[in-house]
Amino acid sequence: MHDANTINRIVESIRKTESISRRLDKAAQGKSVIFQPVDENAQAFAAAMIARVSPRNTWIICKDVRAQEDLAAELAAWSERVLLFPEM
Repeated sequence: MHDANTINRIVESIRKTESISRRLDKAAQGKSVIFQPVDENAQAFAAAMIARVSPRNTWIICKDVRAQEDLAAELAAWSERVLLFPEM
């Protein structure tokens, strides 16, 4: 289980970075944003930051089921609201 206060402090300190702050402000307004390139190891963290500020649902599309399962597992460390659609 993760410590929500620690996670919030980490996210807020990174959120204050100018280049990230501009994009997250757009997401908070419900606008589409693009974060690229994002290293594969940081994708879950970046998605969680966007989901925290966005008033809309955040959809993440993965290249395959394995990538989807891996990202969902990593994302669960940063967010409590993770839903995974099963393989169709």
